[in-house]
Amino acid sequence: MMFFSLNRCIIFMCAVSCVLSESKDPYSSLVVSKSASPDEIRKAYKKLAKEWHPDKNSDPSAQDRFIEINDAYQILSDPERRSNYDKFGHSSEQQRQQGRGGFPNGVDPFEQFFQFHSGFGFRFQFDGNRGSGSIFQKQRITFWEYENEVLPKSHRQPYVIFAYSDWCLYCVQAQPLWERLTNDLNKIGAGCATVNIQQERPLAKSLRVHSAPEIMVVIDGRVFHHKEGVHKFSSVVNFIRASFPYEVVSLLRKESYFDTFLSSWEENKVAVVFFGKNDKPKLRYQVIAFEYRFYGNFMYAVIGHDEVDEILMRYNVPRHGETVLVFKEDTGVAAASLSMQEISTSSLRELIDSNKFLTLPRLSSQSVFDELCPVEVAKNKKRLCVTLVTDRHTEDAVHRDALRVFVQTGQVRSERVRFTYIYRDTQWEFVKSLVKDDNNINDTVLSIVILWRPAVNKIKYKWVETGWSAVPESRSKVNLEVAIRSVLNGSGELTRETLVKQLTDEHAKGTEFAPSIYLCSTGPGCSKGG
Repeated sequence: MMFFSLNRCIIFMCAVSCVLSESKDPYSSLVVSKSASPDEIRKAYKKLAKEWHPDKNSDPSAQDRFIEINDAYQILSDPERRSNYDKFGHSSEQQRQQGRGGFPNGVDPFEQFFQFHSGFGFRFQFDGNRGSGSIFQKQRITFWEYENEVLPKSHRQPYVIFAYSDWCLYCVQAQPLWERLTNDLNKIGAGCATVNIQQERPLAKSLRVHSAPEIMVVIDGRVFHHKEGVHKFSSVVNFIRASFPYEVVSLLRKESYFDTFLSSWEENKVAVVFFGKNDKPKLRYQVIAFEYRFYGNFMYAVIGHDEVDEILMRYNVPRHGETVLVFKEDTGVAAASLSMQEISTSSLRELIDSNKFLTLPRLSSQSVFDELCPVEVAKNKKRLCVTLVTDRHTEDAVHRDALRVFVQTGQVRSERVRFTYIYRDTQWEFVKSLVKDDNNINDTVLSIVILWRPAVNKIKYKWVETGWSAVPESRSKVNLEVAIRSVLNGSGELTRETLVKQLTDEHAKGTEFAPSIYLCSTGPGCSKGG
């Protein structure tokens, strides 16, 4: 018996020695001296975190190295913890993490060797090696990941975050709810993450979390805290619903609202209508609507309500299951539709993503321009943007309508050609760079320019002779078709080149528009300086 006890002690001491030797010197981890300033530590951390981020580094040890770098920064960026480390060889946080008997990571090395769990059938300590073990460990994020991944993504995708701590009984009790919630949210496209508020103090401070457990939603860069506990599933789901911007999916309350809603195309957006039997739009509708809110407006209509009956008949919407309709400029017929007993998030995303632009969209911001007219370096694969330059006033609407019909009839069909229009009075800086010395125009003829972007701010282009007109006798349609085909087959060159400024975001609040400027096409009626 004494022999067995002696062996246990020897093995125990060896285990302690091995585990304690794994403790990393934070200065060595960040490759800085002990006299390094806070600014030097911060710069070293950013450089190493970027270099060793698991998503960007294929080295098998990248994740462990990344965690080591983050842990070191947590110590050295906190004056109190750094001081403790300098004096005693460990920070107060490290000491807490050692848990029972002062062992690192809260793991008794004797238990590691003998698979021994004293007292309970599980340990309250959640964090061992990140990426393994409980769901809290697997989903745990660092401050760097929050700032560089979660926050940027939150402008298109809501993130639900669970705050926990070591030795937290209520966190253990909430784990089944969090697992169910994570499973449901991942299916509809929402993000999920966890944060250990003891080990990630800067992140906990940024999120304004002081105790665990707590659930919060990060959406559009803002953090919302759930104040009603974490043990009731329906309460958490309702909280997530309420965190979205006001009526990201509006509810159809009167039939007269419907036709007004369909005029979304005048805002350069498609109109998307969900039909279902629930009194409120499902959470997945809200997630999809939030993701595509810059492309469309979204409405939910309850099947069975009186104000919806006429709409169901008008667009032949079935009264069972779920239906989604996408409308563009022609509000008399849906541009796309889908009906199923239950429409999956992936099916919704695919339908809306393939119909997120109007038949003739407007270049209303730089992001729209980048999507519709992307950069293409290869000359033989160049993508063309055929753009009608027009004014906002209603007199020009007939010319835009004529070009829209030209597009719909498919007289030029090519994946390399996109038809658009632009307001010259709104985007006058952009248009002015295309005009250069030309400063005269026949006001009865609008101008069409064919663009190719070989670089982000560089454009090669040509003006279509005789411009564009809705007058039936005009040869503008024939001339446009000839000009596009000649550029596509290589017989026609884009002879002009210019550098352009970024487009104004017409949807931003407080945008001011400049007075109209005058353009000149390269047609016979144009003379420089005339």
